[in-house]
Amino acid sequence: MGFESGRPGISFNGPGMYFSDALLAAVAKELSDCYIYRSDDLDDGSGAGTKVVLASLDSVTDLAAFLDDTAMRCPKAHVAFIYDNEVVARSFFAAHGDTILREGISLIPMNVRLDVWLLFIRLFLLGQTYLSRELMVASEDAAKEEQLKVAAKIVGRLTQREIEILALAARGAQNKVIAERLGISEHTVKLHMHHVIRKMNVQNRTEAAHLFLQTVGSGSGEPVRLRGLGDSARIGYVPGKP
Repeated sequence: MGFESGRPGISFNGPGMYFSDALLAAVAKELSDCYIYRSDDLDDGSGAGTKVVLASLDSVTDLAAFLDDTAMRCPKAHVAFIYDNEVVARSFFAAHGDTILREGISLIPMNVRLDVWLLFIRLFLLGQTYLSRELMVASEDAAKEEQLKVAAKIVGRLTQREIEILALAARGAQNKVIAERLGISEHTVKLHMHHVIRKMNVQNRTEAAHLFLQTVGSGSGEPVRLRGLGDSARIGYVPGKP
């Protein structure tokens, strides 16, 4: 199908199970000033006049290659990926979020009403981008969870005594107070803190404390076993100031 010059093109890229003839006909009827077509690989009818490329997310195996191909064939087109599985969409956004945000790519669910479809397309024709709030929040939560896992792994390198000292330091206790609380010398506290900073690969005790608090704030409920700080010392609990 050749491209009709003078009319903005809207390309539906993917199998008929995603973009049926009925859907394309309905969109063409409502957006009569646009040229609507379906293509498997951007070769059929696409060109400089294409303003919107709607592609099924399942068909994208290499995002970088797809974007390069689209930029070459349809340099002014807004790209939107359509998904019917939110779990897959979350995973895709988690893996390619930086690229999606930088390139202004949209992600929209497949199963929406026709009037919503038309609203999306009109937004895309105006150069606007759409990402669902649920998708953004889920991806942010996944990123935070991964950060907590990394933090927990780092804290896990510490000895029991180092954890005891770091837990108190994280609550603002100075070396003298920590030494008195644990029955050791200030020199020993300083030595342990030096080891903590080195093991955690941070610059100072403030960064070490921040990383530790990320871990104890995870709410996993697993015991840290801070000797001398009571049985309530668990992940999710930070001992109070002495």
